[in-house]
Amino acid sequence: MPFLVRYLFNEIKDLLISQRVPVPIPNQAPPTADVRDLDFELSNGLITGDKDAGIVLVNFTDYQCPYCSRYTRETYPQIIKDYIDTGKIRYAVVDNPLAIHPLAPKAAEAARCAKEQGKYWEMHETMLSDQQFLEKLSVYAEKTGLKARAFKTCIDSNKYTDAVKNDMELAMQLKVTAVPGFVIAAAEGTNSLKFKGISSIQGAVPFDVFKRSLDQALENVRK
Repeated sequence: MPFLVRYLFNEIKDLLISQRVPVPIPNQAPPTADVRDLDFELSNGLITGDKDAGIVLVNFTDYQCPYCSRYTRETYPQIIKDYIDTGKIRYAVVDNPLAIHPLAPKAAEAARCAKEQGKYWEMHETMLSDQQFLEKLSVYAEKTGLKARAFKTCIDSNKYTDAVKNDMELAMQLKVTAVPGFVIAAAEGTNSLKFKGISSIQGAVPFDVFKRSLDQALENVRK
């Protein structure tokens, strides 16, 4: 390569390098909410497990959130097996549909409509495990064996719109800003729906993260 050409080539290369735009650093995940000793009540009726269990795991969810789906498919079954079915904890759902997910609020209402037919948990798990039919909720109603006419009447009535908004207010109260978000709390008395926060977990994290936090909470309750 002739000297002049090589010189110009190196000059241009150095200029491009000096003008290179830095690669942006991905935004960090939202920090976990500091819920320790915060009092709250679960009044939406979306709770399962042994009523006398002293610990509850609250799942703040969004039916259009892909990470909520991953948690439901990969981690939730193990939590059911090791903690809910064994009577160690109660498990609750609080709807927290994000503004970027326009299909999530109606899906949350659909799950509550399914509750009227005794199929809340089936509807909840079916929608989160397979989110491709969120624009046609009747597909999930059929999959979970709901009475189609009663389901449609419930959905069309918007009767649970305010209930979903109330859940969102609870999420704001506890500063759970992203989904999936989880709060571990202690019951204030036997068979109570009033709880005091212990700790929180953010994101679709591995089961071992839940295990450590839940086992620690259970150990503290036994002391």
